[in-house]
Amino acid sequence: MVSTPPTVSGSRLAPIVPVLSKFGSATVMAQINCNSHRWPVLIPERPSGLRRARPLLSMPELLGTAIFSSSAPMEDLPVVFTTEPFENNVPSWSRDGQWIYFSSDRTGTWQIWKIPSGGGSAVQVTNAGGFSAQESIDGKWLYLWREPGTIWKMPVGGGEPMRVLQGVENFAFWKIAANGIYFVDVSTTPALIKFFDFATQHSKAITSVDLGYSVPGPQNFDVSPDGQWILFKRVDQVDSDIMLVENFQ
Repeated sequence: MVSTPPTVSGSRLAPIVPVLSKFGSATVMAQINCNSHRWPVLIPERPSGLRRARPLLSMPELLGTAIFSSSAPMEDLPVVFTTEPFENNVPSWSRDGQWIYFSSDRTGTWQIWKIPSGGGSAVQVTNAGGFSAQESIDGKWLYLWREPGTIWKMPVGGGEPMRVLQGVENFAFWKIAANGIYFVDVSTTPALIKFFDFATQHSKAITSVDLGYSVPGPQNFDVSPDGQWILFKRVDQVDSDIMLVENFQ
């Protein structure tokens, strides 16, 4: 068991979505202001070895959700990858940095798609469903999250998906490692962080975590490249106000 987790950052505004840097121990977080609304955004960094890191984020638009890329300080105007009037969510980089995976409902059902990181047309990856995707560390397999909480894998070049793990109830609560999958089991209170070992095909509990209040909004879960740190979001306080409206008709 690990010690009580320290608070990395706190906010009384929109929840911050945490992502651990792939270049070291730094934590990457973001919160964007758009039309007077603060949108929490997910910015997983581009794989190491590339000259320029371009974080990804998905952001609500008038007719859906678009996938953007922006420089780390987020001072430049972001590069828009998707402009169609559909939901486009949960972006992630391929290991070689050539593709961006994301989920979209443009066919009427949620499927995994990918688009060239240099720009171009989106390519459908799955036909049987998927809402979040991560490539394996060696870049040979694509792991998928599907309802109702199952993880599948398929060759990156295409092929029939194979079920790997079940019991991952949240599409954001899992992370691929070199020898297994870290995930959050929310069927217990407090929730358990578990590790599914590829070699043994069994899961074991790593530690318990208090996720705080259950509120609508983005969730996220990340593990440092060396496996020493786990980052997650916890809502410690939810505030509301009672207002009196006079002469209401």
